Amino acid sequence: MSYDKAIQEESLFNYAKLTYETSYSPFGETIAAFTEYIQLYPGSERIQEAYDYLVATYLQVKNYKSALASLDKIVNKDKKLEEAYQRVAFYRGLELFRNVEIEASVNMFEKSLKYEKYNRSLRARAIFWRGEAWYRLAHYDKARADYELFMGIPGSMSVEEYQMVRYSLGSALFNLKDYSGALNHLKIFETSASDVKPEVMADALNRIADCYFISMDYQTSIQYYDRVIAFGNLDADYAMYQKGFALGLMNDNRGKVDVLTALTVKYPQSAIVPTAIFERGRAYQVLEDYTKAEADFNSVITDYQNSALVPRAILQLGLLYYNLNQNEKAIAQYKKVIENYKSSPEARYALTGLKNTYTEINDVEAYFSYLKTLDGYGNVDMSQKDSLLYTSGENLYIAAKYDRATEVFTSYLTEFPEGSFRINAKFYLAECLNLSGKSEEALKLYEEVAAEPNNQFLEQSLLASSEILFKQEEFEEALEYFRKLEMIAVNDVNKLTALKGQLQSASFIGDAQNTIAAADKITVLPNIPEELIREAVFMRAKANYSLSKFDDAINDFRKVGTEVTSMEGAESKYRIAELLLKQNKTAESERVITEYIDQKTPHQYWMARVFLLLADISQQKGDLLQARVTLQSLRDYYEIENDGILDEVKSRLSALEEKKQQ
Repeated sequence: MSYDKAIQEESLFNYAKLTYETSYSPFGETIAAFTEYIQLYPGSERIQEAYDYLVATYLQVKNYKSALASLDKIVNKDKKLEEAYQRVAFYRGLELFRNVEIEASVNMFEKSLKYEKYNRSLRARAIFWRGEAWYRLAHYDKARADYELFMGIPGSMSVEEYQMVRYSLGSALFNLKDYSGALNHLKIFETSASDVKPEVMADALNRIADCYFISMDYQTSIQYYDRVIAFGNLDADYAMYQKGFALGLMNDNRGKVDVLTALTVKYPQSAIVPTAIFERGRAYQVLEDYTKAEADFNSVITDYQNSALVPRAILQLGLLYYNLNQNEKAIAQYKKVIENYKSSPEARYALTGLKNTYTEINDVEAYFSYLKTLDGYGNVDMSQKDSLLYTSGENLYIAAKYDRATEVFTSYLTEFPEGSFRINAKFYLAECLNLSGKSEEALKLYEEVAAEPNNQFLEQSLLASSEILFKQEEFEEALEYFRKLEMIAVNDVNKLTALKGQLQSASFIGDAQNTIAAADKITVLPNIPEELIREAVFMRAKANYSLSKFDDAINDFRKVGTEVTSMEGAESKYRIAELLLKQNKTAESERVITEYIDQKTPHQYWMARVFLLLADISQQKGDLLQARVTLQSLRDYYEIENDGILDEVKSRLSALEEKKQQ
């Protein structure tokens, strides 16, 4: 009996050693075997050797998820295992970060940092990447703390991340509105960085320019905006707009006109174009070129009818006609704003303009008669109460006293349902409710604000509505709101958010055509994050696959399937092998499968599907023994029980058994 146990122990050790030496451990067989050996034979004379092999496996394996699961089972870890844990947890964190599982990556970096004493470089890198994760989650204060901690670690200058830390810290400080601190770090990055991506340098230069712009050093800001413009497509439209605006603030309105005109010609599809045309109209107005100013304001009104700039353009026309003593035309424009955009700042400014115009023509009675026709304007006392009650709510909102602000805005809307600040109150009340976790109530208000034409909160309300609907998995409605957001977005970030939202919403509801349309738009945009490009191309491939457009699908799968670390890459490479097999290109399919196995994906489901494909190929070749061995390997070592893989394995093994019986 003891002889049998000795043989079992030896067999298990030799099997584990063999899988280690052949590097053939797609489902963590080596880790599982050595872990089992350690648990079964803790007193073995080879226990230290088993631990040494296990540590070595952890350090070389790319299946970090399984490695961590195994390490977590070992309660009493020695120094070598703790050191292995630090490394494996760090690389698992990186893996999660690159798969856009940002919150999970923070947890992994913190697990790695529990054993930070072993490897100083890994400690520094874990802190840096935790900072990057906090930045992605918009926790800029935590990101700043990690970047500063990273910079203070002795030896951090020798790790590859050091080159980017000034850029990252500067960006975090910029978002925290510490512009002098941001400027300091971004300028160090600009002068010291080498071999960085052009889009990163363009963004850094834009932020440097913005810091100078905010501090009213317009001349220096223009020098930096010019450098971005020289890059070409990378944020050049934004830089040109900012340069034009800065020139206007320096009273160089002719220069402002020239730059904004160049922007509209060079980047006609830019989301900034409507604003550029509006600002050019204002510059023409200062230059007393009223014909061109009028043309620009009318262009905004007719060509960008959904823009929040429309009431401002109509208001500017009223002012232009007033300055030209064309009082009847001025009155008509002011009334258009008051009547069509009642609860807007422009309506209040238009009332002042209307009063001045009627005074100019000595017909104040007509002004007061007109006021009496407007709800809420005829009673001066009520109008003052309207303003005071709203202002108190706004002050509470600014002070972040959201519960009290909610009460005041609710009271305001009850007492003044058609009040002068109705839209503002609804939007800020929605914000308060959303921040308090009452997203359903907030959504109703955001939708009401979004239904009001051309208001200043339109873009923010569409963004909030679409994001709430997406989180609630109301993907069809979310898709519609993301479309509306794309149409009116002035902010390039929001436009990209709208396209990403369309891509994901359409994909979730199986709308292949809209998935492809959104992906096509995303992939031609400049300065898009690598992970979003990967996601867009991948979803387009899957959409074409669902439409049986296999040639288009495989072209995109090849673009994404160059690696198998990301979820998209892992599935894409599998799909390439699958489609090649469907096209009877068996040898090429096998080559892709071999590459796949060698690359050691962390995504076990797709690795398992690759092995199922391999079993299919063996069957096609008539090698039923190899097919059975492959399937048995899955049965013995695949650990996930509820994703359908083991059911398929069982079914296929049964089918093979039936063939054997025949």
